[in-house]
Amino acid sequence: LLQVFGKKIVVIPLVESASRKLRIRKMARHVGVKEEKIVYVTPLGGSMSVLRHFVAVDKRKTSTGSSQGAVVLAIRGTYTLSGAKVDLQAFTMPYCDGLAHRGIAETSELLWDAVKDKVINALLDNEGYDLVITGHSLGAGAAALISLKLNHEKLLGKEDPRLKDVKVRCFAFAPPPVYLPSKPDQSITNAMEDIHSFIHENDVVPHLSADAVRRLADTIKEVDDFAKRKIISRPLMAWGLKQIPQEVTKIVMDKDTDIEWVPDAERLAVPSPYVIWMRDVNNNDKDDRPVFNAMFCRPKHQNDGAGTNDLNMMMDIGMISDHMNPKYERAVNSILSQVLRKKQGYAFPLPKECSKS
Repeated sequence: LLQVFGKKIVVIPLVESASRKLRIRKMARHVGVKEEKIVYVTPLGGSMSVLRHFVAVDKRKTSTGSSQGAVVLAIRGTYTLSGAKVDLQAFTMPYCDGLAHRGIAETSELLWDAVKDKVINALLDNEGYDLVITGHSLGAGAAALISLKLNHEKLLGKEDPRLKDVKVRCFAFAPPPVYLPSKPDQSITNAMEDIHSFIHENDVVPHLSADAVRRLADTIKEVDDFAKRKIISRPLMAWGLKQIPQEVTKIVMDKDTDIEWVPDAERLAVPSPYVIWMRDVNNNDKDDRPVFNAMFCRPKHQNDGAGTNDLNMMMDIGMISDHMNPKYERAVNSILSQVLRKKQGYAFPLPKECSKS
């Protein structure tokens, strides 16, 4: 808060050093790498314009990438007032031959400028390793946009020719809609190929955009206009003493989502070939842990099929709690146990247009 209001924070070197070591120890324990493999972590009292992050080297062989390990850039989500300010700058700006969420696009570029030298040095020190960029919430949006730009503009090869063949992959958890290509473009499609995005249950953030807020406001107005015509029954419906008319249900559930276009509020989407939507199947495993399915969804409409960005914001009791990191970890671990450990599980097929030939 002091930084937000322009006050200088005094950092005591001894305390800062101890705090840094403790943070690294906790990070290493949580992600399963040795402490010395976390090569950089944002310092205390750093720039409020750069999302907090760390860079690590994971020497474990990957199941989805190269036979080598990976350099990992992990980006934190919204935990500060400055992060919330970025989220609220939801109008669009030009980005990678399309449009992007202005606040997150500008923040992702500041982050890459701040961390690229550390990432490049780690990749040069570990020849043959992939670059994995991951994040949650705001961090997921930034991770997706950085990955998109690195792949689309071949930025690693431009920084150092030895890095031209580095595979850049992204794992985005609870990403907000942040990008829309201006037209069908195979180079953009290729750049999105290794961006893997995840939604947990009724998390509202992956459906939260300027367009979605406008659609929600339009729906509320239409319901309100209907209620104004029902002067007597309106309070009875509010108190649950009278059934909600089918006409109101139809407004909310079956409403045409098209509204009047306004500039800089385009219907953005998650920049991935598909989104993995994880839902509890209400069937715990032998260790009494919840089991989740994996439903593959289009991020945006294709031909006659709707995408997740066409869905209205769902006002649900779990819309915030379903967004929290531990909920995502629990669901991902369930999916991993089904896929990698070959346990019995539940999965919906990948949409045909998302399948690789």
